[in-house]
Amino acid sequence: MSISNSKPYHHGNVRGALIEAAVAALQVEGVQGLSLRKLATQIGVSHNAPYMHFPDKEALLAAVAEDGFTRLAENIQAALDQSSSPWLARLEDGCIAYVRFMRDHAGYAQVMFSDFDWQKYPTLPRAAGRALGLLEALIQSGQAAGLVAPGSPRQQATLIWSLLQGIATMTSVGSKPPPGVAERSADDLTRDYVRSVYAGLQPR
Repeated sequence: MSISNSKPYHHGNVRGALIEAAVAALQVEGVQGLSLRKLATQIGVSHNAPYMHFPDKEALLAAVAEDGFTRLAENIQAALDQSSSPWLARLEDGCIAYVRFMRDHAGYAQVMFSDFDWQKYPTLPRAAGRALGLLEALIQSGQAAGLVAPGSPRQQATLIWSLLQGIATMTSVGSKPPPGVAERSADDLTRDYVRSVYAGLQPR
């Protein structure tokens, strides 16, 4: 049964429900198919209710991206909390958690690196910074233990971040990975590639 435009606004957490529904819709229909009106109908609120939380579609997409980075950081932190004590093993586990999240959450992945105006959405870069900050903290701890060469932890963390994003993109559903990648699991690729990068970060 369709939802009438005159249905009163009474839904509990409309903002959260819209983000959740948008993530699911992005995975199926992509950004072009996303509609605030359709999402309102889907979660059972009036067609005007979403605009009390998001002035337009872009604002909703920015909120989805922010939620994605927040959840990414939570996944990385959880992996680190459960990881074994050797530093390299912790780095590998944190990196595997990154790749798994990006591969398993296509709805988030579609918009997390979109070209948003960070001045317009200031909480978005802070959320992204928390995820990157976990990798940066790992580099700093490696440097403190004498396992990583001196240098900018942010630059080294960004290098690893870029590698992980490439692995996630190459191994995602619907992609066509190059020879030598398709035959291997994403976890194995991540572990091997991170070790290769670490070889270049070790003290000389």
